[in-house]
Amino acid sequence: WKEKFEEGMEAKDKECKAAAEKLERTRLINSKRERVMKEELRSLREETTSLREMLSDVQSEVNRMKAKDERIGAIEETLSRNSTYCQETLSSVKCLLDEAKRMQAPRSDIDVKAEVCSLEEGRHGG
Repeated sequence: WKEKFEEGMEAKDKECKAAAEKLERTRLINSKRERVMKEELRSLREETTSLREMLSDVQSEVNRMKAKDERIGAIEETLSRNSTYCQETLSSVKCLLDEAKRMQAPRSDIDVKAEVCSLEEGRHGG
């Protein structure tokens, strides 16, 4: 029975050693996987940081473009109003000239044209 017991103990010892070796191999594999995963995580964090910076830059540019568009829109609106105002003013002046022409003694067409031209020059700043 002693021999059987020793054989059983040797078999158990071999099983334990095999299990320990398998466990050590598994531990090494897991350790390598962990290092790879940590490296991937570090890389992903760097990429995320870079993408956040890019997004921030894009958002800033979009905000600048919106502000520029708003300023351009306001300028266009002002120009449109000023143009309308100038046209209305010129139309009123022409009506007044026509009325004055009818009320006064007849004047030559050259005098009326000269007066309109001088008013238009004044409107254009020159």
